Amino acid sequence: MRRLFSRAALPLAALALAMACSGGPEQPAAPVQQTKAPDFSLATPLGGKISLQAKEASGPVLLLFWSVYCGACQYIVPDLNALQEKYKDKFSIIGVSIGDAPYEVSDYAATKKIKYPLVLDTEGKVSETYHVRGTPTAILVGRDGMVKHVWLGYSPSLYSDIETSLSTLLK
Repeated sequence: MRRLFSRAALPLAALALAMACSGGPEQPAAPVQQTKAPDFSLATPLGGKISLQAKEASGPVLLLFWSVYCGACQYIVPDLNALQEKYKDKFSIIGVSIGDAPYEVSDYAATKKIKYPLVLDTEGKVSETYHVRGTPTAILVGRDGMVKHVWLGYSPSLYSDIETSLSTLLK
């Protein structure tokens, strides 16, 4: 009887622990649409700086929060490269690497042939400000600095979903 109780209690304990660690319902999973996107300035792997505000001046910006250790993140790279190429004069992408070392990001970018700029959120402060809870998280910011759309995770329809939202913003 004792053994049966412990088997039944284990899943409940795991669920309780997961709920306790999730940050509670008061913390959003990502920024809410139509709220102001917090500005930031982060270093690139080669030591330069990129700020959201500077990129917004030339059009909408897609922020991609990712990590070199995120398996699903690798699937989004070709889609974002295609979007960057197609809308290069009207739209920007910033890949925000969470917690990765500069050399890891540089190696990953070279291996995956990433065509959009990457910045380092080594301490996780920007991802915390944006309430990022998992990778990949994509956030479309309009030229007005407002969050227009948020996508959590990866799906095969992500490219078309982002392109549809972007096309609406560019009209």
